[in-house]
Amino acid sequence: MHTLNEQSLHETLDTMTEYGWAQSDRLLPAALCEALYVEALEHERRGDLLPAGIGLGREERPDVRGDRIHWLDRESPYPAEHAFLSAMEHLMTALREHFRLGLNAYEAHFASYAVGRAYQKHVDRFQAQNGREISTVLFLNPNWSAADGGCLRIFHPERTDEVMATVEPKLGTFVLFRSRDIPHEVLPPARTRYSIAGWMKNMDAPAALLQGTWSRS
Repeated sequence: MHTLNEQSLHETLDTMTEYGWAQSDRLLPAALCEALYVEALEHERRGDLLPAGIGLGREERPDVRGDRIHWLDRESPYPAEHAFLSAMEHLMTALREHFRLGLNAYEAHFASYAVGRAYQKHVDRFQAQNGREISTVLFLNPNWSAADGGCLRIFHPERTDEVMATVEPKLGTFVLFRSRDIPHEVLPPARTRYSIAGWMKNMDAPAALLQGTWSRS
């Protein structure tokens, strides 16, 4: 059973249609976001969060990408992870039908950025073969203030030096955007910053088809 707010879902789809990205503070229930925050802290306490890499070789470059991650697992004993993945399956179905995309897989990981760590500007699908179509980010930081930094900065897909939005990583804020088109970066936080980053993928289509334009059904 999914837990998405249907009104927020429709608003999100409309915004994605117009701008290629969307933000919602009400798409997922507060109780689920709080439970995911607790689970992120538990994974960190257990030592599950490991340094992330870049590129196909997953090279560790903390000067470029400074987060530590733990992949969500559908076999996990943590109930909030299952509820979140179920919600993302529902969202993926809605996006697939709305944009006629061949989305058929979703992967996500917890991410923790320590004080001063960042992720330089990049796009999430620079290799055609990884199949990423839509990127998602759910922020998991209660009592976050502007002074805490750590914002997600989103750039225009064509005028790539133009900032379209700067999103504070407050608990429950959800962002999604087109993986191959939208450059973005994570600014360094003043305290540890938690999130779940995910990707909706088309694992079947040839690379040529993955380069096609979006259309609304």
